[in-house]
Amino acid sequence: MSNLYKTIEDLCKYQGITVTTMCKASGASRSSLSDLKSKRNSTLNTDTLQKIANYFDTSIDLLLGKEEIKKQPTESTGKLSKLENEILKMVIELPEDQKSDALDYLKYLITKQGNA
Repeated sequence: MSNLYKTIEDLCKYQGITVTTMCKASGASRSSLSDLKSKRNSTLNTDTLQKIANYFDTSIDLLLGKEEIKKQPTESTGKLSKLENEILKMVIELPEDQKSDALDYLKYLITKQGNA
């Protein structure tokens, strides 16, 4: 396994998601990451690196090991619960035009809870 793949995998674990979930959400090719993991390729193309860096709101330099990962402060462990992961997976599977509706509904639920 390459250092690049290990960095990406660590970022996913820190976020409480799988590499596959990150690929779906970012638009990165899952097969390119599989090739990286199995050492069929030693790096990713710039487009894929940028998609992954954008997803994690970080730099390509961090992914390539030129910067150190700075742990962000979190409310608890920094990991999503099983239920939160399930919700995330369901949202990722929604067509783009329905994602904003789902967000609006979640905001409504939170507002309703605050007024109860």
